[in-house]
Amino acid sequence: RDVAVTGVQTCALPIYKPITTVIETHDDTDHINGLYTTPNADKLKIVAMEDNWKQQWTTFKWTEKPKATCPQSPLPPAPNVIIRQDKVATTIDGVRFVLHHFGPSHTGHDLTIELPDYKVAFIGDIVMDKDMGRAPAPLPPQDHAMFWKSEKRGTPRGMFHNVDELLKLDVTGYVSGHSYHLMTKADIRKVRDDVKADYDKEAAMAKSGMSLDDIYKAVGEDKYGARGGCIAYVDLPWYVYTETKRDMEELKDKGTIKY
Repeated sequence: RDVAVTGVQTCALPIYKPITTVIETHDDTDHINGLYTTPNADKLKIVAMEDNWKQQWTTFKWTEKPKATCPQSPLPPAPNVIIRQDKVATTIDGVRFVLHHFGPSHTGHDLTIELPDYKVAFIGDIVMDKDMGRAPAPLPPQDHAMFWKSEKRGTPRGMFHNVDELLKLDVTGYVSGHSYHLMTKADIRKVRDDVKADYDKEAAMAKSGMSLDDIYKAVGEDKYGARGGCIAYVDLPWYVYTETKRDMEELKDKGTIKY
């Protein structure tokens, strides 16, 4: 995982070199909040997409509101090496890195970290296969252990594109922020295909005139409560309905379709 410092500290993993650089795949607190407890954190090079840096200030300002229910942790050190390009190649301590931004997916600023010499890529939460739901509200089966951050411009459509690009990388393994194992090309392709199959099925329902509540009931989503902690995550049917209706309105405005 990115910000592996948390694992280093809690698991007492043997680290023989000082940690000098941290690359953030995105700004979710379970990925970056460990930084504020890291020794010499103020001396780290913290690499992130520009929108990641902007989003951190938005997120933390939001949680400072008196009525916010989010736990308030100290503000982690802000990124100080800002990525403004979709692809950046660099070398850190003799190791080659290629940083990729393939557009919005889990958030609007996901960063994939490719290590060409090791044939591996760190993909943050672009693809997951570990159910992050909490009893009594596990993630619905049709969400396939995936969720997206609407407040950060995340989108399942973006995930489809991201996986297409991830599959083109010359790597054999993908390290996900939430997976029990090193994912393979077949693994990430299956998650993408499973989500897309349900996306397309629900999009057809929206195009037929079904309401969002009707779609919830048709796919069994109404049996599941809100997920997420202090910020509720929206579900796949919501994305499908919203994006499909938006597309239909755009096509109507262009005179391409009539309804």
